[in-house]
Amino acid sequence: MTSDIDSEGVEDPDMHTGAGRHGRLFDGAPDNFVWATGIEDTFVAQTERIGERVLDEYALTNHYIYWREDIDRAAGLGVRAMRYGIPWYRVEPAPGVFEWDWVDRVLEYAAGVRGIAIVADLVHYGTPLWMDNQFLNTSYPQRVAHYAFEFARRYRHLLSHYTPLNEPRVTMDFCGGLGIWPPYLRGDDGAVKILRSIARGMALTVQAIREADPRAAIVHVEAAGEWLPAPDAPDDVVRVAALRTASTFIATDLITGRVREGHPLLEWLLTNGMTEADLDWHISHPVDIDIAGVNYYPESGVHCLRALEDTHYGTQHIRSYNAHPGMYGGMYVQERLWGWVEGLERALRAFAGRYDRPVIITETSTNGTVQQRAQWLSESVGAVARLRTEGVPVVGYTWWPLFDLIDWSYRAGARPIEEFFVRLGPPTLDPRHVAGALEAMRWPRLEQLPLEAYLVPMGLYALVMQFDGTFRRVPTPLVEQYAHCISQGMVPLAGV
Repeated sequence: MTSDIDSEGVEDPDMHTGAGRHGRLFDGAPDNFVWATGIEDTFVAQTERIGERVLDEYALTNHYIYWREDIDRAAGLGVRAMRYGIPWYRVEPAPGVFEWDWVDRVLEYAAGVRGIAIVADLVHYGTPLWMDNQFLNTSYPQRVAHYAFEFARRYRHLLSHYTPLNEPRVTMDFCGGLGIWPPYLRGDDGAVKILRSIARGMALTVQAIREADPRAAIVHVEAAGEWLPAPDAPDDVVRVAALRTASTFIATDLITGRVREGHPLLEWLLTNGMTEADLDWHISHPVDIDIAGVNYYPESGVHCLRALEDTHYGTQHIRSYNAHPGMYGGMYVQERLWGWVEGLERALRAFAGRYDRPVIITETSTNGTVQQRAQWLSESVGAVARLRTEGVPVVGYTWWPLFDLIDWSYRAGARPIEEFFVRLGPPTLDPRHVAGALEAMRWPRLEQLPLEAYLVPMGLYALVMQFDGTFRRVPTPLVEQYAHCISQGMVPLAGV
């Protein structure tokens, strides 16, 4: 537990309600609502398989070079805040050895000069290069907490909001269930092993942050995910869809001490390596999150689940992780649905109601044309306004990212394309599926592609390759549209 004593030795009455911890983000924010943006900050640096490449979005998009101009662009929108990722693998190049020079310059400029409230994104998927077995390393929970403590102690004068680990469910899936990112575990057993480690790490991280910065506010960020059974689906599909949807909340439930008797995933956890002692530890060390951050993308936030025999072209298959009739038991097919704003509204209601905390959209946009993105911006902002009139405590909106990003497939782009499809594709390689994926990913040939071929158009600014090999930031009409949304403000929250 942290002290409610401020730096002058006087008790702060707002600390008990969380208002004191929220101050730097919300002070002066009209209608208690924060507009924000962010820069894609995935850092997966280990390259343990032949053909893998470092996935460091700051390096690939030249943010390490153009960081000052990028912060100026964000400030020019009129945003109050930015989610900003810290490249842990760079700032701690050896155990307990920290190199903060670059981070010093960036945060001092963003927070100190431009006055942007920073929400520090401490871990965005990757770990330091020296940490063998990555999230599975025995010392990971203590190591990540030590890093967080040193960060909070150094920058508490500049910021007060911290995200311990971005999207734990995605981390669990990519690193533990599907074997895509290090340490490349697969199946239910792998998923639970990763979840067990990152959950303990998040709990210790929050404790360490609050020891270093008693006014710290925790913005816990998770990816929205909803699995709907196909119409007239058999009971086993309905059950698996419900379990997959429950997995969206499992990391948050675990760290907040909610995994107890009757939890839908309790059996799955215990069957696959979580122990009663693990669960008891989290129950006795619950994390008090201040704000629930929700990442929602309309093209990937909602899925339809059906039995394998109902498959059709264009779906993504889910292989059974193991024979246990748990979350991933059996053979099913999931199809991405366009979630519309109804999916966004369901996600925000679910997080706000489940955790009884204010919610912020910490990431949203869509991968499409400028017109499609403009439509989503208009519709999603309208949805937030409607929810606030109903009293749902949505207190912020983040268009993510500020500029385009490099697709995650870049990391495996130097590997044989056949291996990519075998690992991520359907159980059998349908030529139509391969052709469709090649077209969607703009792969005109099988050899290694230039970096610009991996661009994903999601930003307010487009990235355009220049003659010197760096990306120029080109404003789209979305820049003006988002700035206009910010200037117009948000409707007051009902009941406040």
